[in-house]
Amino acid sequence: MLGKRSLGGRAGYTVTELLLTLAVLTIVTLPVVSFFQKNMGAVFQTDLRRKAEETARNTLDQIEANLMEANEVTIASATLVEFICDWNKHPNYNPWALSVNGIPNIMDPDVDGDANTIVTDPTTQWRYGYNLKDDDDNGDGRIDVRFRYYWVGRTLSQDASYDEEPWGNHVKVVATNILNCTFTYFGNKNLDLGRQLDLGHDGIAGTGDVGENDGIIDQIEMDMVPPPAGAGNRNGQLDLRDERKYITSIHIVLQVDINNDGVADYTLETELAPPLMPLKWM
Repeated sequence: MLGKRSLGGRAGYTVTELLLTLAVLTIVTLPVVSFFQKNMGAVFQTDLRRKAEETARNTLDQIEANLMEANEVTIASATLVEFICDWNKHPNYNPWALSVNGIPNIMDPDVDGDANTIVTDPTTQWRYGYNLKDDDDNGDGRIDVRFRYYWVGRTLSQDASYDEEPWGNHVKVVATNILNCTFTYFGNKNLDLGRQLDLGHDGIAGTGDVGENDGIIDQIEMDMVPPPAGAGNRNGQLDLRDERKYITSIHIVLQVDINNDGVADYTLETELAPPLMPLKWM
């Protein structure tokens, strides 16, 4: 007869009872384990997104600190942007040192005293702070400050060139784990510079093609609209200075992949409009 048996004077359990007990425990614990697994997964994903968002925003802050002071884009590609800044971004710049005019640099719109040779109309010279049209405020005959941001592999880097020194002396890693970084360039139809460029992606008026009269000046139109309306050479690149002078804003897309699984954990898009860029060509 099966039943409780005595083992060493203690009550025992049958195999059936043990199996039933294990079955009940399994039924009870499986939902609990599943609950914790799901919650731990959610916590992990939330932490990934938080870290990715922090990386993206810190990266954009670093780009913005220099790009918002750009007065001219010198290279405009999807993965590299190069631009000129005024002398106030130079490591040797001292805002309170006296200019050649005998006033502090920060208060002088013409620190090297040559505004009359660059902007001949004295009524408009006030517009071009730090000799905006000059780019050589320390008088050495070279462009004072240039910056580059470029994305290679999964790394976004910054480089600087002071007084036209070779690139590579001031390389700084801005961020890693960048799955994608894309720069796209736009003009402004509301400004005199660019008012005639809204001709679409064939660069010809009256064809009704994509982009014509849509109120947006994109980089395709900068390249495709030839003189006299524009300055494009129609080769698919913004490789001419006269094409790039129409750039007034830069759209940036950043995708961060913290865990290196090939899937973006956070995507950040923004558009920066450096205020000095359209002023330089007025």
